[in-house]
Amino acid sequence: MTLGSSASSPPVAAVVTVGDELLYGETLNTNGSWLGEQLSRVGLAVHRRMVVRDVREDSQAAVASSLEIGEVVVVTGGLGPTPDDLTRDAVASLLGVPLVEDPSLLQHLTARFQARGYDTIPEQGRRMALVPKNGEVLPNPLGAAPGIVFHCSKEGLCILLPGVPKEMKGIFSQGVEPLLRERYSQRLEEVLHRVVNTHGVPESILMDEIRGLFPGDANDISLAFLPDEVGVRLRFSTRQSQGADVASKKLDDLEKLLSPVLDRYRYEAASGDLAEAVGGALHGAGETLAVAESCTGGLISK
Repeated sequence: MTLGSSASSPPVAAVVTVGDELLYGETLNTNGSWLGEQLSRVGLAVHRRMVVRDVREDSQAAVASSLEIGEVVVVTGGLGPTPDDLTRDAVASLLGVPLVEDPSLLQHLTARFQARGYDTIPEQGRRMALVPKNGEVLPNPLGAAPGIVFHCSKEGLCILLPGVPKEMKGIFSQGVEPLLRERYSQRLEEVLHRVVNTHGVPESILMDEIRGLFPGDANDISLAFLPDEVGVRLRFSTRQSQGADVASKKLDDLEKLLSPVLDRYRYEAASGDLAEAVGGALHGAGETLAVAESCTGGLISK
């Protein structure tokens, strides 16, 4: 087993996204956010997210350090045919696993090129048919480069996915999620989140007021303060190890305990939008609102 995990605890996961464009700010790292959310939803404990350059040594260092703290490392980016697509070779070299050409995958890639009017697949394109010996190939339903699974130890996995978001999501949904659910079926614990929206109180003051009521024995419930331009969202989280009903009751009890503070600042809106809260309050009270505006182009009415 690796550090940060045990035979009964949820598998610890890390996400590594590869790409200079992510570091330079040219492209938002939506892949990292989406993967973190999906891995948590499946029931893994995500302990790390990293962004690295399109450099062999950087990818190796990120994967090596992630495998020290977790069992599942998901890497996205760098699997295409161009010279800067180094992830496949870098991880194979790091793990000491030879890459071999997969005949069926090569046939699939060749057919894709021929369907686009090319007689043969370019030599660089053949690189996408290289897969780890004794590894697994996850078909790409929306593109060329497949997902690749390296078996790092008895329990550990290193999963490589393309960087194109729609391809990455397609492979995850059809290949990665079923693989994780089967492999770690006895250890997955989905997380139940509850969000309370507050307005009109600074984060530091809200934290101090809640701290005085938060029970010392609520170690299995985590609390995150998420400030934005509207206010502060409080996110309570707990794992469903004893079932969804038990987890939900834990959050109910804690929310009731904190109600002397929360009720002074909270507003009800699933989206977190104050306009939704005002609309809901008006609807619940059976009231209507009339607006006369001249210089706002109808924004208040909207």
